[in-house]
Amino acid sequence: MKLTGRGNPIRVESSGEGAGGVTGRSQTELVPYKGGYLIMQTFTLSGNDFFDRVSYPVLLAQGQSVQYFNQAAAELFRLQATPLAEGSPVPEPLEIQRGAGISARRLAGEEWVITSREVDAGTLYLLHQEQGEDSRSRIWLHQLAERMRGPMASMTAAIQVLERSLVETERLRNERYLALLQKSYYRMLRLAGNVETLCQLEDGGAEQWYTPQVFDLAGLCRKLHRETDLLVESVGAQLSYQEDQSSVLVKGEEQLLSTLIYHLIANALYCLKGKGGEICLKLSRHGSQVLVTVEDNGGGMEERELMTAFEPESNESGLKPVGLGLTICRKIATLHGGALMLTSGKQGTRVTLSLPVDDGREAPALRSRTVDYTGGFPPALVALSDLLPESFFVSEEQE
Repeated sequence: MKLTGRGNPIRVESSGEGAGGVTGRSQTELVPYKGGYLIMQTFTLSGNDFFDRVSYPVLLAQGQSVQYFNQAAAELFRLQATPLAEGSPVPEPLEIQRGAGISARRLAGEEWVITSREVDAGTLYLLHQEQGEDSRSRIWLHQLAERMRGPMASMTAAIQVLERSLVETERLRNERYLALLQKSYYRMLRLAGNVETLCQLEDGGAEQWYTPQVFDLAGLCRKLHRETDLLVESVGAQLSYQEDQSSVLVKGEEQLLSTLIYHLIANALYCLKGKGGEICLKLSRHGSQVLVTVEDNGGGMEERELMTAFEPESNESGLKPVGLGLTICRKIATLHGGALMLTSGKQGTRVTLSLPVDDGREAPALRSRTVDYTGGFPPALVALSDLLPESFFVSEEQE
């Protein structure tokens, strides 16, 4: 065994006989994370039974064929009614996810997070279940979000009174500071809405208010593109939209899926790191599934950032936190019986939402019944408030 590196990070390299009685080599990187260490492993496999004694599901694929799976994977996909065999096609939940990436979806009635990476023998898939959040923490966060709304309402009322009380010359002189106050309010509104939504999406909470209806997802994507196009352009980026279907019906909460897509656009804008670039929102149909993809041409995410992207908390290694956005997106996707897949490389980052297409037997709903947590403010402006310039928050009276 060879130990290299001092401080941050620590790397451990070893070689020899693996757990299944085969030879192999691995490199383990220990990265400081939440007071402990995040284990990042690179595997070089010399045999297919390397993971036989691992308790979580592991599957190795080469191309479109299954080359290896352990007992835990066999049991999971048997419950999923897609039994595994060597040489059989890669199961549908995994076939869309290619290369290094992370996704979340429901399998056998439970939520699983799937990480994949390229190894010498093909693509290695590792599956694990999320640990349930403490119910008391969810209640506390929900109450915190509720209590934030009172001071926030007072804040926006004070801003409006201040704007009216200033004479024109004073208003022009203080325009920047008023815009900064408005932007801060929108950011607080976004945070409170994210916390409240996340609490309601936790296991068991969504069933009380989730009222899915059939609607046109292609029409929704066109609408969201129109609402965010100019906002994205204001920070030097371009947002395009592509579709291969003019109408695709899905069953779900229109407002929740709008929130998801807003978050994906905001995440793509963040990945451009203020340097400009291109973001593409794309809708495409693949059999019984419809895919909504948001892709940017930024520099991509580091592997440590990629593998923890679905976690709501930031780590302690100096990486800027993605925030609650992708965590909320993951939960919205699984609530709708879909999946969320995230891949990133030097050419940029791609996030794909996969949803089942509805058969259209129900009439499309005109409006979702979900509560609007933006408080009546423009939802696109709230969703992108962390990334937009202050000029977008100047009141109409000041313009």
